[in-house]
Parts: sequence; C-alpha cells; structure tokens
Amino acid sequence: IGKYGTKEKDVALDITMRAGRLLEKSGMKVVYTREEDVFIPLLDRTKIANDANGKLFVSVHANANKNRKIQGFETYLLRPGKSEDAIEVASRENSVIKFEDIPDQYENLAGENLIMATMAQSTFMKESEDLASIIQIELDKKLNTPNRGVKQAGFYVLIGASMPNALVEVGFLSNPAEEKMLKQSKHKQKIAEAIYYAIKSFKSSREKLLVKEWKMDNRPIGVFDSGIGGLTVVDALAKRLPNETIYYVGDTARVPYGNKSKSRIQQYASEITNWLNKKDCKIIIVACNTASALALKYLSSVFSIPIIGVIESGVNRGIRMNQNNKI
Repeated sequence: IGKYGTKEKDVALDITMRAGRLLEKSGMKVVYTREEDVFIPLLDRTKIANDANGKLFVSVHANANKNRKIQGFETYLLRPGKSEDAIEVASRENSVIKFEDIPDQYENLAGENLIMATMAQSTFMKESEDLASIIQIELDKKLNTPNRGVKQAGFYVLIGASMPNALVEVGFLSNPAEEKMLKQSKHKQKIAEAIYYAIKSFKSSREKLLVKEWKMDNRPIGVFDSGIGGLTVVDALAKRLPNETIYYVGDTARVPYGNKSKSRIQQYASEITNWLNKKDCKIIIVACNTASALALKYLSSVFSIPIIGVIESGVNRGIRMNQNNKI
C-alpha cells in the first residue's frame, strides 16, 4: 500500500483489464486469472493459463522498496535471483502465500528445487527473454520513469507456465510521486498500451519465425471433419498455401457427430488424429465444429503436435469484421 492508500491489487487489476481489452479488440483471446477483487493462489495462476492452452503468460504487479526515492519499471524472468534487489522483490511478491489455504506447498521451492523448476521451463526461456525485453522497450517508449531493465528472480507466480512468461513491475507504490501517477487513469492507460504493443510485437515476431520454419518443413498438413464439409477448409488452405501437401479425412461412416456423446466424439477425433500423426503431419486442423468444441482440448493434451480448431479462428475473424466487437 502506498503513502496515499493505493493498493497494488487495484493497480495491477486495472492495468491488466485495460491491456486485455486492447488485446481482445485486436482479435486475440485473453484469459484472466481474475477479473474482480479476489485472491488467486500463485500456483493456480499458471495452471489457469496452462488449462486454457495459453500461448503467453504475463503477470502484472506494482513494486515497493524501503528506499522511497527508488522508482521505475522492470520486467522479470523466472530464474534464481542474481542481485539483492531482485531477490527482495521476489520475496515480497511471494509473501502473499500467507493468504493461501496451503502455504506449505511452497516450502521446497528454493535453492536446487527452484533451479529444477526453472529448468523445467527452459524450453521457453529464450522466448521469455525476448518477451521481457520487448515489454521493457515498449514501456520505455510510453513512460518517463526510469527503465530498470530485465532481471531475474524466483517468482512463484511464474512457476509451471508451459509457455513464454514474464512478470512486469510497472512502478513503485513506495515512491510518493510514482504512486500519484499510478493512481491516474492516463498513466495506467499508457502502461496498458505498452503491454499491448509488446504482446502484439512478440506475437508478430513469433509468427514470422514460425513461417520461416514452416517453409523449411516439408511434412503434410492434416485436416479432418465428420463429413465432407471440411473440404472448404482444404480449399482455403490450398489457395493460401499452394506448395503444401494436405491430407484430408472425412469421417463419413460415422457422420453426424452432433448427436454423439462427448466421450464418443473424443474417441473418434483421437483415432483420426492418431492416423494423421502416423502420417507425420506437422499440424492438424479440426475442421469439424462439434469436434472443435468438445475434443480440441483433449487432443492437445494427448498429442504433442500442434492441433487447432475452426471455431475460435472463425469467431475472431467475425469480431475483426465488426466494429462493435460483437457478432
């Protein structure tokens, strides 16, 4: 809590919701760990992101220090802290576990165990570094407060994220001048815009990299539907990606899927996905609306290859075509 009564939880939620609205307006799907004044246990936050099959996890916070003259913004990666300041920030953020029902679950998240937890996320470390760097660049464009750089520390809230992740400290509530700014709607909007542009830039850079890798990958694309309706997806793919080989499965023997149970649809979708996987497809597109709705999450948990459905992409396209952000 700042000198003037400003609470970190209120500042963080306000900025997060502002950034989220900007992202949603641009067509991106946003999953919030909270949308109101409630406390979510730290380890549950990355679980929410993982369960939603998130592609990115950004945790927004406001900083504090015993030295009230310190101000500025900084972004953190999950690694054992190198500096006393970084360790102190992580310790303060981690201290909220006292509000949780089972704080004992964090007892072993230190020393070697923290290193092991960090190594478990090493797959996304380079991307997390890029994300943190871009966030700092965008904040630096918008704010006049000091850029304190990218740092590393053992934040519990980042542990377990199966995606690129970073923690943003947007300013110091312990600094009276910066607290006043963090109370202002205009200042919080600038921070939200910076986070929005950072995520947008990161997304664009990843997509360019994927396209580059895609062109070097000669494996086929797999598409399946409960019938022949998915051929419209194949046709669109062929026009946009004329050099790609596409395998299509139309499950006409068991159509329609609409009157089948969820478990049965998951079974059918799993059988077809397994077949396409054995054909060494580099990605599988579920062109069936019913299977997209009821089996997509299940398939993603079972198979390691990228699997996408048609519902979300169709909804996002519809939103982008409608100025009211509604369909």
